[in-house]
Amino acid sequence: MNTVTEKAIIERAGRALIKAVPSPAKVISVPSPGGLEYRFVVIEQDLPERHREMVRLSRILGELLIPADVVVVSEVELNQERFQKGSFIHDALRSGEVIAES
Repeated sequence: MNTVTEKAIIERAGRALIKAVPSPAKVISVPSPGGLEYRFVVIEQDLPERHREMVRLSRILGELLIPADVVVVSEVELNQERFQKGSFIHDALRSGEVIAES
């Protein structure tokens, strides 16, 4: 896929995700190992039902025809895992890029 197209898709996904979650929040784009789909981490301040939120946000991107994995974490989870080497969150923060904030 051409990098201009990829960048536009990532930006579109970031806008859709940040619009769908309460403020304050962040969306991080994370490189996908296979490059076949996109990966996003959404950080929300308060997250009562993590799995339901992951499904909801994945569906939003599905409606936009953006194949993606969406991982949602709370600020508390982020702070617990950010320094744990080898954890998905640690790796996402090191290799990912913040693409949207509210």
